[in-house]
Amino acid sequence: MYGPTETPQRPKHALLTGKENWATWSKAFNIYLITKNNEDIISDNPIPLNPSALIGEIGNDHIKEYILDTEEIEEDKITSQKIAANKKKVIKALQAKYDEWKKRNNETLGEIFYGCSTSIQSLIGNYRIAKELWDFLEKSYSSTGMAIVDTELFKLEDLSYALMKNVVNLASAINKSKETFIGLRYICPDAYYIHILFKALGAPYASLAREIRQQDIKKLTLSDCISQAHTEEVSIKQQDTTSSSTTASAMNTSKGKGKGKGNNKAKDTQSSDKKKPQGNRFHCNNCGPKSFHPSATC
Repeated sequence: MYGPTETPQRPKHALLTGKENWATWSKAFNIYLITKNNEDIISDNPIPLNPSALIGEIGNDHIKEYILDTEEIEEDKITSQKIAANKKKVIKALQAKYDEWKKRNNETLGEIFYGCSTSIQSLIGNYRIAKELWDFLEKSYSSTGMAIVDTELFKLEDLSYALMKNVVNLASAINKSKETFIGLRYICPDAYYIHILFKALGAPYASLAREIRQQDIKKLTLSDCISQAHTEEVSIKQQDTTSSSTTASAMNTSKGKGKGKGNNKAKDTQSSDKKKPQGNRFHCNNCGPKSFHPSATC
């Protein structure tokens, strides 16, 4: 993390412990870097070119750019001969510039590291560029960065299948929050996102959730669980479609039977009406419908 013969001296101010003291700590640390003439290390200035790390020879554009920066000369006056003549000189100068930056970067990196509490140190030990470490701390512990994290956490807790309509939309929302956290260097294990997924899916996916919990948590990934949830969603929809079709068929059959009974009843009523006497008159097969006696007594 820093040079083999260099032992970074811890800044003479309080340690960074979290978002509660980031504002005062970062201001004090910036002042400390100014006194060391290292404030530019955590600025947006580009990292100098390292010629020794290049694959192949240094390009003519780099040599030309160096000549323009160090000499009072117009660009169109820089010929290929001048570039060739200055090549070794430029490479040596660029290497010296990079080596100087690396030394100051390592000093600043060590000072930032030892300016943090041990709990924060456990999160930042793999950084090699002071600017990247500073950006991580700023995003993680500044009020703006933490406000974004809090907002995304609340969004995740409020997710539901009913709100998202389907597994695809739900998975998209979870992955979007995950990407935001990664950008802020706020790392959550996949187990947390899996918990959010099945919490949002609810009761219809309870059996799948139980199966997932019985698996090895170290081997589980969010993408695998999303895939299984999507398969389960297809199965649930197919079951719902089959159930709806069966219910509709049963209802149609029931209506058809009722309709037939009604028709027969009407026919029976009409038949019996024909046999009933109308007032004091009877129907005689010999005398006609307006007779006053039945056929049997004619």
